[in-house]
Amino acid sequence: MEVSKISQILRNLEVYEKDPIVKLLILKGQGKTFCAGGDVVGMVLSINEGEIFHFLSYIILRHWSFGASFYKKQLTLDYLLATSTKPLVSLINGIVMGGGAGLSMNSMFRVVTENTVFIYPLLIIL
Repeated sequence: MEVSKISQILRNLEVYEKDPIVKLLILKGQGKTFCAGGDVVGMVLSINEGEIFHFLSYIILRHWSFGASFYKKQLTLDYLLATSTKPLVSLINGIVMGGGAGLSMNSMFRVVTENTVFIYPLLIIL
């Protein structure tokens, strides 16, 4: 999951939370995945080494502060979804990994299909 996508969802969530017309929030992915998460290995490298690496089709100079900032935004989003005053439904079809797992688990309701594959690779890394 890219920082820009997290920021976009945070902005939208803030608007929808304040809008009295909005009664229900629905979170769904596009294509064959609900959300494939982020590049955990790349993030760890950025935190530990501050080196240049390939991250989601972009070559960017990373510093440990990028990883800290990224996870602060990701975990803030997870918290706000979990504490939303509006009912939140995750429509899950396809692959759910890492950050996508955090998004979907914090929904009040989770609807999955027979095509759903739930993977949490961070457990293997830890």
